[in-house]
Amino acid sequence: MALVASTLSDLLQSTFRGVDSFAAAAAGWASAYRTYAQSAQANGVPPVLTGLEEAVLAGQLTAAFAALDPNTFPSAFEAAFQAFWLTPPVAFGSGAATLAPPGLGSLLVSTYPANLVAPTSAAAAINVAAAIDAWTRLVSVTFPGPVVAVLV
Repeated sequence: MALVASTLSDLLQSTFRGVDSFAAAAAGWASAYRTYAQSAQANGVPPVLTGLEEAVLAGQLTAAFAALDPNTFPSAFEAAFQAFWLTPPVAFGSGAATLAPPGLGSLLVSTYPANLVAPTSAAAAINVAAAIDAWTRLVSVTFPGPVVAVLV
């Protein structure tokens, strides 16, 4: 399998409506991202997700959502997704995630104008998922050798 942005956008739609707390929203986002990320491959090898990644992402997203600070939200959002891959590093067989680059916060901010006029939560989810998917494909995995691969 490989990463599919539409999988993520479909899963995120429900988190764009009907959640009653920041923690519930963060848990929904984290679950959606884990489901999407489990289909990633680096050098043909899937990730070994333990559940810790989802918990770390949910915890950091809860804090980011609760802060409601437009000045720090993009960097806090980015740090949460970086932590998913790197705290601890996600294993890919004999390899491990070694780089989750900066830039997700900027990609997310670039979706704001479109999301302000998005006619539905589905359209907003598609915009956000596309940004997250583009960034996720830049995560690097290092295998012995060393061989470095990005996610597909």
